[in-house]
Amino acid sequence: MRMTTAMLEKRIAALEQEVRDLRVALSHSSKLPHTIQSALADARAGRTSGPFRSVNALMKHLNDDV
Repeated sequence: MRMTTAMLEKRIAALEQEVRDLRVALSHSSKLPHTIQSALADARAGRTSGPFRSVNALMKHLNDDV
């Protein structure tokens, strides 16, 4: 399906609102569950990996870290 300019502008506006909502949620991180706070701390500290092109690549990465 080919998107028109109006459709793209509407989608961009929706995505921008999602980003604003996420920023508000993240700024109030004490209200987030502990597991989410921990995951965000890991991401901020750079303790992430990926993206992986395939499940095999992910499994190789996981097995190499053991």
